Amino acid sequence: MTLSAWIKPDDFGTEAPILSKWHSSDGNWASYSMRVATDADFMFTTQNETGSDYPYWTSNQAARRVLTSEWNHIVCVWRGAIAGDITDVSLYLNGVIYTAFYSTFSAGGYGTSYTTLYSTYKLAIGARGGWFFDGAIAYASVHERALTDAEVLDSYNKTKGRFT
Repeated sequence: MTLSAWIKPDDFGTEAPILSKWHSSDGNWASYSMRVATDADFMFTTQNETGSDYPYWTSNQAARRVLTSEWNHIVCVWRGAIAGDITDVSLYLNGVIYTAFYSTFSAGGYGTSYTTLYSTYKLAIGARGGWFFDGAIAYASVHERALTDAEVLDSYNKTKGRFT
C-alpha cells in the first residue's frame, strides 16, 4: 500500500493527520494512518486485527523535516509484514527516501504474521477523531500496492511544478 499527498502545514501544535482509515468513530483505532507529529516528523502507523499491536515508522531525522508554510510531498510505502521489521516501510519527503525509525506499542511486537485491522469506515483526509490538519492538503492518494522508489520520484517530479 502507498499513501501520498502534497501538504502545506501552517502549524504543528497538535498531531496532524493527513490520510487515515480508522476502525472507530472516535479515531482511536487505526487500520492505517499517515500523519505529521508535533516535531515535524511524519509517520505511518497500522494496527492489527486484535488491536493489540500498533507499530509505527517515523522519519525521525532532524535535518530533514516537514516545513511549515511550504509545500512538501510526503509518501509512505508499506509492503506488508514481509520481513517483520523496519524494512517493511519506506518514507519519502520530496522524492527522497528516509531511513525510517521503527517502534511498536505492544508487548507482542510486530512480525511476519502481522495482519492489518480491516475497517469499513471511510478514508479520512486531514482528520482523526477530534484532531485536524492545520494547513492545505492536495493530491492525496492511496494505492493498493507498494510503489517503487522510481515511481515515487516520478510522481514527485511530475507534480512539483504545481507546488514549488
